[in-house]
Amino acid sequence: MQVPQMKRFYLFILLLSVLSIVSSCEKDYSYEGGALAPINTTAAYTFVGSPTSCTTSIQNGIYKIGIATTNSNTISVLVNVITAGTYAITTAIVNGVSFSGTGYLTVGNGQTIILVANGGIPIVVGTFGYAVTNSTSNCSFNVEYGMAIAPATFTINCAAAQPSGTYQQGIPTTAANFITLPVTVTAGGSYNITTSNNGVTFSATGMLTATPVAQTIILRAAINNVPAAAGNFIYSINSNGGTPCAVNISYAAGTLSATDSIVGMVDSVYTTFNTTDSARFDNTSLPGYAGIHIKGTNGATTESFAMNIARFGNSLAAGTYTINNYPQSNNSTNYASSTGNFSAASNTTIGTIQNFGFFIIITVITNTRITGTFYGRLKANGIGPEYKTVTDGKFSVTIYP
Repeated sequence: MQVPQMKRFYLFILLLSVLSIVSSCEKDYSYEGGALAPINTTAAYTFVGSPTSCTTSIQNGIYKIGIATTNSNTISVLVNVITAGTYAITTAIVNGVSFSGTGYLTVGNGQTIILVANGGIPIVVGTFGYAVTNSTSNCSFNVEYGMAIAPATFTINCAAAQPSGTYQQGIPTTAANFITLPVTVTAGGSYNITTSNNGVTFSATGMLTATPVAQTIILRAAINNVPAAAGNFIYSINSNGGTPCAVNISYAAGTLSATDSIVGMVDSVYTTFNTTDSARFDNTSLPGYAGIHIKGTNGATTESFAMNIARFGNSLAAGTYTINNYPQSNNSTNYASSTGNFSAASNTTIGTIQNFGFFIIITVITNTRITGTFYGRLKANGIGPEYKTVTDGKFSVTIYP
């Protein structure tokens, strides 16, 4: 029996609808104001140099026994990427130190993965091998650990010490904020200097050699520190071989917009964070992501509130950012008061879902201002069991360079 033409048409439409539904169920997608991107896609890649030595592995940082590794201790390895997606690599602990890295890879050859040391303390002198592996390839790299170096003996030409960058109340510090210290070295060795005042910390570590040639130490400000007040502030710097040096930095009065505001209900208590509230773009801290830091304090109670958003890609966009949509975004929130620190942050283990998540909704973002809302639950030290419930949060702040 032949099917009438009109019925054949309806059957065709029904078939297309079924195929569309099946196709839409194949992958879970998330939207954050940009292009649709698959969630939980693992990259397919091979290590360049597999199965022997990792090709062009680059070692950064100081590796000495008894000295804890930091974020400056990194290893760079190359990979050839067949399928775009996320990666997570962790080495075994060797000589007290391991390396790990997570992120997102796009298709292409010769891409760089940066592995960061875990903060362990090297135990013995020598060269040690670390293996990295995935389901299809593996390679290894070596790290040489040396003897700890005694502190250098040096004096600082304090009169010639020079701060660089712009210093203004409420304006977060950047990589352009540093202090240059001319030094005279009488005995070579290591140095480790930290000095803080007015909410800004400067620090430096490294090596100096005994030479008549003039040398300098660069003390760099911690990124995104917020100067608390205007005025002149003294930074005391101790050298091993002479009188401590005092460097003066003058902070200009803040010019924050009167319309800037961060407010919300914290455990049903209306709280403002309108002292030195501001925002700053950050497209360098997390490779492959465009980020922004938003923070403010309560001048009367010293409570503080900070939100950090990092969206995969080259730019941020209006949309909803949660702690559960990694790797599309990597986000965190922190509330600090006299009772402790309460926070929530994205878990970089793919597929992990945290109950009582935290939500940041950007409604408008330009080159100079960001506006939105926020709500959710923040756990004590990020783990609980104590927590703070945040509701009815609103922010509208100026974005500074």
